[in-house]
Parts: sequence; C-alpha cells; structure tokens
Amino acid sequence: MEPTVSLTQGDALIAVDAQRDFLNGGALPQVNAEQVILSLNRAFDIFENAGLLIFITRSLNSPDDPRFQTGGRGWPPHCIVGTRGAEFAPSLRLPATAHLISKVSQQNDGTPLGFQGTELPALLKSTRMRRLFLAGFVKDDALADLVRNGVATGYELFLLQDALTVVAPSGHAAQPLDLKGIEAVFVRTGELAVRIADGERGAA
Repeated sequence: MEPTVSLTQGDALIAVDAQRDFLNGGALPQVNAEQVILSLNRAFDIFENAGLLIFITRSLNSPDDPRFQTGGRGWPPHCIVGTRGAEFAPSLRLPATAHLISKVSQQNDGTPLGFQGTELPALLKSTRMRRLFLAGFVKDDALADLVRNGVATGYELFLLQDALTVVAPSGHAAQPLDLKGIEAVFVRTGELAVRIADGERGAA
C-alpha cells in the first residue's frame, strides 16, 4: 500500500484499552479483536522505530460502576480491577518506551471514561504534541467525544481504521459515529510513512 501520511515530530499514537475482556472469551468480545491487535503491534513498530511517543491506556473499573446495570443499554461488568479481563491482550507487544495511562472508574461516577482525570492531557501538552493517532478498543459512547474534545483542544485527529474497533454493549449495535463538522482523518497503518531525520528522532 502506498503511504499517504507522513509521520513527524509532534505525532503521538494513543492505543486504547487492548485488554483481555475485549477478546474471544472475554466480557465484551469483539469479532475483529485479533486483527486489531496485529495492526496495533504494527503501529507500535512504526512509531517506536521513528522515536515517536506512544501512549497505551487501560480501563480499571470498579465492580460497582453504575454503568454496569441490567436492562436498557447497560454495559456488562468488564475490565474489573484485579481481574484477568483487565490484563492486556497476551499477543499485544508493549513497547518499552510506551507511557502507560490507567483510567480508574469511580464507584459513583457513571460518565463514559475518556482521558480526563488521567495524566494524558497534561503529557500531550507538555510534550507539545500536534497530531494524535487513535487506535484500540474505544466504546461507542466515548469515541465521538474523544475526537471532538481532541479537535477542540487544537490537535489533529487520525483514526487508524485497521487498528481500531468501536465497542458496544453486548447485544447492541454500535452507535453511529457522528463526526459531522469534525475534521478527523481515517487512515490505515499501511498508509503511514516516516519522514524524520535521524537527528530528530526521539526529540519530542
């Protein structure tokens, strides 16, 4: 595939919640989970070899999270702190240089978990990131907000199609991704090319 997006300093990869509960046998299995993991590993290689920043998030949910309710469109309990389902996918190759971001849910807070309340926004600002490449397992009630908030904060947003899946509650179709008026670019990992001089690698 001919590369169409040139990576450079100021670009960062954000890999969201590649955890066991989204794999076959987990609480919220995704049919394309293993392909997403393969593409994530490919993206890790590209960004790490270029000396670009990689942020990897994980959800650590409380078993009493109010989103885990019966009826309606409630989410089943998943990625519960201390359980096997909260572990990273075994085939995920975690880069040694990656920054690990834990998203810890609060018992009395049922709002969708984005990146607020974590150190990620401050890290992105302090490292002067300009473009964010989003991948991984993102809940359908959070993806549009993540993109909108990112763009509103001044970042250019790229969605890595082959390394991204939209997660919906069991038995429900994913909500349509409404990005009307939002400048988010859909790309694939095979379309990424590195355009960084050797002296600039790792300078971010």
